[in-house]
Amino acid sequence: MNTSTRSFPDPRAVAMADPQAVTPLLLDEMVTDEMLRHLGRHDPVRDRGEISPGDQIILAMILPDLCGELLARRGAALTIVHLPGEDQLNLKAARKILRSEGPVARDILVTACQTLLNLSKDTIEQNSARDILRQIGVVA
Repeated sequence: MNTSTRSFPDPRAVAMADPQAVTPLLLDEMVTDEMLRHLGRHDPVRDRGEISPGDQIILAMILPDLCGELLARRGAALTIVHLPGEDQLNLKAARKILRSEGPVARDILVTACQTLLNLSKDTIEQNSARDILRQIGVVA
């Protein structure tokens, strides 16, 4: 039985303190795509303005993480606007690579992480890139 617990900062508190400090969780998102698809589907009950008890529980549990992720993505989008054209494209491509669900070739992954280290102004995003490089045995 695994009794270890992970403690995460409250994304709402972090987002309110500094919206630029919150970044999307790249490797281990708290709100899964499957959960978002479920909640995003049209449902006759929700279309009438009612939320089922099960969906109420899900929403109550994920709302802080969902809001934190949305605020982080908005903040990350703002950092792209201030970069020169080619750097914007490179940074956007690097983020897309790291968020992709399929396998990524090692050299492409290394390049994406190095791009984030060089161009991103987000320290959490940079730390994530360093962690990925460390995991695959590349010195950042």
